[in-house]
Amino acid sequence: MSRRSPWTIWAYVAAEMWRLILLTTGVLLFVTAFGVSVKFLADGRLGAADCLKIMFLFMPPMLHYVLPFAACFGTTLAYYRLAADNEALACHAGGIGHRALLGPAIVTGLALAGVLVALSDYIIPRFWEKIELVASEDATGLIVASIQRKEAVRLNNTWVYADAVAELGPDDRAGAFQRLWLGGVVVVNMDGEGGVRDQGTAREAYVWLKRVGPQDTTPAESQGPVATRAPGAPGASGGGPMTQVIIRPSNFVASGPRARSEGASTILRFEVPNTFTDDPKFLTSAELRALRDYPERISGVEKRRRDLALALAERGTLEAIRTQLRAAGEIELANGIDERFVLRASDVRARPRVRAREEAEEDPKGWYWLDPVRPGEDVIMESRQPDGSTRRRRASTAWLHLSPSDTPGQDIAITVQFNDVSAEDIESGKALPPPPLGDEPDGANAAAAADARTGSITESRETGFALVGGTGAEAMNATSNELMRAADARLASRPGEARLLAPPLGALRERIDDLLREVLSKRHERNAMAVACLVMVVLGAVMAMRLRESLPLTIYLWAFFPALGAVLTVSAGQQLTHEHGVPGLFLLWGGIAALGAYTLVELSRLSRH
Repeated sequence: MSRRSPWTIWAYVAAEMWRLILLTTGVLLFVTAFGVSVKFLADGRLGAADCLKIMFLFMPPMLHYVLPFAACFGTTLAYYRLAADNEALACHAGGIGHRALLGPAIVTGLALAGVLVALSDYIIPRFWEKIELVASEDATGLIVASIQRKEAVRLNNTWVYADAVAELGPDDRAGAFQRLWLGGVVVVNMDGEGGVRDQGTAREAYVWLKRVGPQDTTPAESQGPVATRAPGAPGASGGGPMTQVIIRPSNFVASGPRARSEGASTILRFEVPNTFTDDPKFLTSAELRALRDYPERISGVEKRRRDLALALAERGTLEAIRTQLRAAGEIELANGIDERFVLRASDVRARPRVRAREEAEEDPKGWYWLDPVRPGEDVIMESRQPDGSTRRRRASTAWLHLSPSDTPGQDIAITVQFNDVSAEDIESGKALPPPPLGDEPDGANAAAAADARTGSITESRETGFALVGGTGAEAMNATSNELMRAADARLASRPGEARLLAPPLGALRERIDDLLREVLSKRHERNAMAVACLVMVVLGAVMAMRLRESLPLTIYLWAFFPALGAVLTVSAGQQLTHEHGVPGLFLLWGGIAALGAYTLVELSRLSRH
């Protein structure tokens, strides 16, 4: 007659196990979530209500660490009671062996391992996104609290200090969830190495706080000497919202080591990156797999992708300009409102070396000479005016400057600077008339006004042009893998450009390699923690039955310390895999293997008794 499965004893043990596991998990989860969230309250970043809300949002992520130890503790107590009351001995006398009694522990361990996989791969990343949403919405509280405490607010590499602050409420027209007024504003822009690059002051300023996605951010420099560059172009962030801070000072006066400027319409724009979803640790399993093909969703990769894209786009734009000038003697430019300009010259060439130590073939700052169509003549730029006339500007000396465009994903921006300029209306053949009365500047600009009345000015600079038919936008919108292939092909055919292309290419490739190693380590860490939970549950049950004459806490420590060592090796192995790749997996899984071997040894000792 076949032996029947001991369903009654299994159900009894499983019920006791789950009661203790759920109770232990609840207590540990509340304590750890409170410990993490209370820091936001202590720092003044969140109010009491938001702190309570974010504490509950932290609970699912904390399960990743709490659940294995809580399961081990609950299993140990359940099986200790089974052994201490001689119920395990009675089962053994009735023909139910120790291995059969481990059935509920094994099933529970498998179920909890599946729960951990689902949590870490799909559920926890969504809760991190909700936490980031709460934190970004309360950016107002952080700024207001810092200013009221007479502390400066740090936005990327820029520090903003104000004497007073007032909340003005949402601004639906601007799409901002909060608008602030600041009084007595000081803005200090750091250079990233601890030094001050420039600083500015304003009597007052208005601040708009917006929650935007990566596609809404701008990679360009904001207006004004103290503006900072956004951390990434479209696709930079991990997909969650980021907080955009727009500051508009009144009568802004900025000064730096080389210049002093004033501006009535200066805009300072900052994108505070998403610190949660920008880390691969907080991405879902599907998102981690997608990083292999699209690593630029991480802002660190996107920044380097943009640097390489700018280098390639600049080289491509410069070559297109050079080819058109040599072939047709002119290029066509367009500005932001689709006005067309024709620049007539014969060639564009690198700036001559100013110092003997300069060895670059091209000017690293992006400035290039423009040669006239014929030697001795002027460089000419013509533009069609709204009244139908055409304005022509001539210059004996002309420069061209290439820089990132102000429009995300668009072409390289071109600046044209003329020295010793003469301007005329080519339909009448006369110099342009003097400006209307009342428009003349005074003081330092009086001489320039006098030159303008005769159709001659000392210097003219036109900015914001894009080359019509340029290919720079293709590079700006290309993926990291496409850019690296294009850069490798260009370096193979043009070794002389290594000084310009090799640094951004190497930086991008190194960051992507680092990211892929990190993704590998995170995926294995998640699976290893799930397997560790299974082994820890079984180990707790084995030790409880083997050491039934000891105290419960003593028994748990015999399971806790080996389990803690396994978890530490998983963490250390993850870091080693991140740094060195596959060899780190041996340490990551080695601790789990050792814990499993320890469990089997103890089980064999239990079976002999």
